[in-house]
Amino acid sequence: MCSAPLAFMLSAPVIVPREAEEGKAFGRFIARHAAQLPAGATVVTDDLAVHALCWYLKRDDLYVLERAGELSYGLTYADSSHRLLDDADLFELVDTAPGDRDVVVVLKQGRLDALRQRHAPAQLLPPPSFEVTGDGLVLARWAPRPADEVPGPARGSM
Repeated sequence: MCSAPLAFMLSAPVIVPREAEEGKAFGRFIARHAAQLPAGATVVTDDLAVHALCWYLKRDDLYVLERAGELSYGLTYADSSHRLLDDADLFELVDTAPGDRDVVVVLKQGRLDALRQRHAPAQLLPPPSFEVTGDGLVLARWAPRPADEVPGPARGSM
């Protein structure tokens, strides 16, 4: 009777689906791709990955795309409300990013593709300079462009 828990623990790697393991592996993904997350980069994430990114990157200045989840209350404050972005805000951020800062997007796998498909005819999101998926996430990085290539006032203001 005492061997049942031991047998379960030893068989867990075999019986737990890989998707369940990947969904909990944000730390591994972040560590593996830390070079693509420079300290000064503007980081946009979703309600799923925001906690892991804040923890592993030791940052509290991330932006959240579309759904705030349990951060909703905090994002109602005047000093934080600008951190909740919609699609247009993200496009503008990538399009008009200052010439010295990367823009990095870390979202649940499939969300970036869904965003691209929603706005496919207009091609509002340029191809990233780096993109990788794994462990249930996608990371895309847009490197800074020279100041003379950054467009003037765009689709609104952040």
